[in-house]
Amino acid sequence: MLKRRFVVPALIIGILILVAVLIVKNPPKQPSDAADRRLQMAVSTMAVTPAKYQVVVESYGRIEPVTKSFLVAQVGGQIVNVSQQFENGRTFDKGDALLRIDNRDYRANLKVAEANLLDAKRVLIEEQARGRLAKDDWRRSGKSGEPDSLVLREPQLLAAKAGVLSAEASLDKAKLDLSRTVLRAPYSGRVLARSVDLGQVVSVNERLGEIYSSHALQVRLPLRNRDLAYVKLENGVAPSAEHEPDVRLLSSIGESAAWPAHLTRTEAAIDDASRQLHVVAELRPAVTGAEQNVTEANGKKPDSESAQTLGNASLEKHPSLPRIGQYVTAHILGTQLGQAIVVPLQSVYQGSFVYLVEDGHVYRRGIEIAWQNQQDALIKAGLQGGEQLVVTPIGQVVSGTPVKVVEDLPASAAQQQNSLVTP
Repeated sequence: MLKRRFVVPALIIGILILVAVLIVKNPPKQPSDAADRRLQMAVSTMAVTPAKYQVVVESYGRIEPVTKSFLVAQVGGQIVNVSQQFENGRTFDKGDALLRIDNRDYRANLKVAEANLLDAKRVLIEEQARGRLAKDDWRRSGKSGEPDSLVLREPQLLAAKAGVLSAEASLDKAKLDLSRTVLRAPYSGRVLARSVDLGQVVSVNERLGEIYSSHALQVRLPLRNRDLAYVKLENGVAPSAEHEPDVRLLSSIGESAAWPAHLTRTEAAIDDASRQLHVVAELRPAVTGAEQNVTEANGKKPDSESAQTLGNASLEKHPSLPRIGQYVTAHILGTQLGQAIVVPLQSVYQGSFVYLVEDGHVYRRGIEIAWQNQQDALIKAGLQGGEQLVVTPIGQVVSGTPVKVVEDLPASAAQQQNSLVTP
């Protein structure tokens, strides 16, 4: 029993000594340089270079008319005629008769007003004659002094003159009511809606339809706070028509199309819903119709005949122009910067840092962004010219990680490289 107590510990100690000897004689092998190279990440870089940069602010909005009106009946009666131009989507010119109301009552009222005016003039002529007779009677009577106004019937003369003025006003009102039985377009434009039909009896101030002017279209564009500093508007309005910032409106509904516009003003208050300030861009016939300013989405200019037609027509009479309610994307030409550092937005992580390559290793660098769009980021602080920026998406990487720079790799291909390669 005592012998077993000494044999077991001695056996364990012998085994431990044997294991230690084996470890010393066979140390773990360090990874070779070739293995390091096999684990290096392939990245594409670009040199950070300060240069001129044209800020283009992107926004979106819906096409609206600058002038839109509700047509209401100014006189009552039965509708006896509706023009073909008074249909949803139809165009019309200023002064076109869109609708007619039965005018027989108003023609009768006009004749009554004319008769009343003639009668008022008769009364005035009679009072003028009576006044002259009264004055002659006063002189023949041999009385001294001037006759009293009552003797000369001056109050009656004033009443007769007032009667004439009242009759003239009634005649003007009758003529006006008669003219209002024909609903005429106040400007050239297009019909948005019609609320009445032939044979319907309408009352005064009843809504008949809705129209808008084709003189100009507009679109409200929301801007972020960062964008406002780069949009060239002084005190909320353009300094002059020649200096209104250029805007390009794009739409992909049906065939892709683009239209030139100009930024004219900012709205007075922040929008309650979005908490953003809106600017307003306008499309005008003189701008949109000019051949040199109209470019199709494929970059081609319209032929001279099309340009002539577009230049002479109002906005909504040309089929290629945007429609009311159509959503568009706007590219606003903003400030042109001098020595600006601009990097691809894909190279910025969490909006606060980028990766740089130095001596074959990648390092994280904190940055501050002054402005950005969907493609570019304008750097305010954190980068200097000549540094090598990683443009390949590499996710979260520890600073000091070795990388392999693929200098001739295009940026589009570099975006897809995020895997280990072997030499």
